[in-house]
Amino acid sequence: YYKDQIIKPRANWKIVKESPSTATVDADTGLAIILGPKAMKIAIQKAKKVGVGIVTMRNAGHSGAIGHHALIAAKEDMLGMCMTTGGLRVVPTFSAEPLLGTNPIAVAAPTNNKPTFLFDAATCSVAGNKVRLAQRSGKKLMPGWVSDENGVPIMEEYKVEDHIDIPPLLPLGGTREIGSHKGYGLSLVNEIMCSLMSGGIPSMLEGHEATNKHLFAAYDISAFTDLNEFKKNMDDMLSKLVDSKPAPGFNEVLYPGLPEFKDEN
Repeated sequence: YYKDQIIKPRANWKIVKESPSTATVDADTGLAIILGPKAMKIAIQKAKKVGVGIVTMRNAGHSGAIGHHALIAAKEDMLGMCMTTGGLRVVPTFSAEPLLGTNPIAVAAPTNNKPTFLFDAATCSVAGNKVRLAQRSGKKLMPGWVSDENGVPIMEEYKVEDHIDIPPLLPLGGTREIGSHKGYGLSLVNEIMCSLMSGGIPSMLEGHEATNKHLFAAYDISAFTDLNEFKKNMDDMLSKLVDSKPAPGFNEVLYPGLPEFKDEN
């Protein structure tokens, strides 16, 4: 992408619209994995002044794992949120055309003693990189992950050869009967919040996988409630989940962010 000048290594990014609590950034095709932390820090500074800071970004490259950006706000004792959109990989419910990106959502919340809550997930049934991993390792895809070329959900284990492109991904839920309309709707929320609110155009209207669009939000918890009470309640809630009785065949109950904490420690 750098060689073809699709993405600029030294982008001339700038704020093109701003208010006390919001900003819109034109990334000049810079990578959001680099510019995202800058955008979140702008959101945090605004939240410190007025309670909430929201920064949208258009004309950007890939953001990497968006949970990283949300976590920046949580480390400042704020609620962090990040959303991103771009690409044409996912078929809407009942559609034969891939018109959506994987469109992930991330939320991070601080705690006192428990590992930080960190939710980071795509709005499709499986992330594209997991499909490619299955291709490279010769593993089969699980039912409800992808569709055939006509948009029909494949509901049995399915092997994709490594030399071909990944098949269309299904929205979270897989089929309408088990909730794909919910993943589809959440994906459209991302399109609205990231693409349209940044002044950008969704990939489905551009007709190709162009630049990505993002949203970075920070909420000053102390502007809404007592911070210490919030963090205590977070600990109590997460402890209640972890201490709950596991279902047969499972050893423990987890929450978003806990598996990653265990892996790192």
